[in-house]
Amino acid sequence: GHIDDDGTLVDGSIDEVTTDPLETAANDFAIELITGKTDTRILPRARWLKAPALAAAAKRLGTEICADPGHLILNYGHSMPGNFWGVAMAALKELQSEGDATTLIRERLAGRLDWSRLPNDAAEFVARMTGLESDAVS
Repeated sequence: GHIDDDGTLVDGSIDEVTTDPLETAANDFAIELITGKTDTRILPRARWLKAPALAAAAKRLGTEICADPGHLILNYGHSMPGNFWGVAMAALKELQSEGDATTLIRERLAGRLDWSRLPNDAAEFVARMTGLESDAVS
């Protein structure tokens, strides 16, 4: 609700500190949506983490709080004072990929959508728009 229906949002850099209360509210909402709390800042308890340890910690914490480990790693890179983006990027590479996100979405859609409930024209349209093979529709 912070943009009118006919409005446009041009977002600044994530490194900018905002004083706009609407932008602050949107940022807080996004963090709460992803992590469950508006004030989530991923910081080490003692020593700075190297990439493998950060990736492992993000997986554990992600399981505990039901949050994506990749987001937790990026939150760490953003929350740490100084420049920790290199460590964050290396930690992201440490995460084992479950595959291409687009492929996963297509596979789940094909497996969970009850194609028989769609009219043929609609099923063909959904298949074309999602890149699903025509044999997934039948």
